[in-house]
Amino acid sequence: MIKLRMNIGKMQIEAELSDMKAVHKLAGIYGSLPTECTNCKSKNIGLGHRHVGGFDYYSLHCSDCSADGNFGQAKVGGELFWKHGSKMTVYQGENNEGN
Repeated sequence: MIKLRMNIGKMQIEAELSDMKAVHKLAGIYGSLPTECTNCKSKNIGLGHRHVGGFDYYSLHCSDCSADGNFGQAKVGGELFWKHGSKMTVYQGENNEGN
């Protein structure tokens, strides 16, 4: 097993992976994330999840301005990926500071 530790904003994740391909895959996904909120520039970001209408949504969430940047999910296999160039957005009805 290979241990991988990565920081995402102020959050640290740790994973035990079976081989270097798995390390590259996971590091590629989380290494491509922005290091600060693209809306308000806060470093207070972390992984988010919500379940709405029978669907799961995975995001990068800012605790300061409530912005979310959504991950894509592959149709085959269901793997998550960060949409390069994605901007974090404050959705209607949430805190709108930073816009």
